Amino acid sequence: GSSSSTTGWFSARPRTIEATANTIDFLVTAKDVNSPAVVKWMNDLGQQMAAKDSRITGTNSVATLMTTGASAPPDFSQQSIDATIASTSPDIVGQFVSKDHTAADFSFTIRRDVQLIDQKVIIDEINASASPPPGVSMVPAGLGVIGIEAESQLTSHRLSMVFLALVAVLILLLATTRSIWTAVLAVLPVGLAIGWTSAAMYIFHVPLNPL
Repeated sequence: GSSSSTTGWFSARPRTIEATANTIDFLVTAKDVNSPAVVKWMNDLGQQMAAKDSRITGTNSVATLMTTGASAPPDFSQQSIDATIASTSPDIVGQFVSKDHTAADFSFTIRRDVQLIDQKVIIDEINASASPPPGVSMVPAGLGVIGIEAESQLTSHRLSMVFLALVAVLILLLATTRSIWTAVLAVLPVGLAIGWTSAAMYIFHVPLNPL
């Protein structure tokens, strides 16, 4: 799937490009992702999550081809789905569905002011609400999801990593200087600086940059 932003008629809830700048992609697999049950499920899940979380501004999937610009409730019958796909450019359809119709890209567009670390919460919310039909699976995918997971791991284990780093430096200094006071005096200012910085960031709500 693509991790770039998309707006306009691809979105179930069209917004301007200023409102949306990120997407969270999911890989949907099934015997036939173009079946009415799967397409309707993606449409319903997209509407449910957009209503539940204001950070989600729309979705991009096969279902959006059926619903965007429709003046009446969408027809998710197999005949209607096949007709929509047949009348849509293959390049566009290829962005959403594999050639053998066993895999599909299902992406959620989110506001660009949402921090990367907060997108992990959105992914968890979507997974918890998914409840795919029998025989259908949905998993996070794409470079954006890798970045989200990497930052989540870095920030969630930050204190333990800092502690282990200080212990490693302390052990190295003990081995080289043979003086516990020299090792402690070298490590202590670093530990205090990290502690003060972390406390100040917490008190003043400064967002953490993993770099």
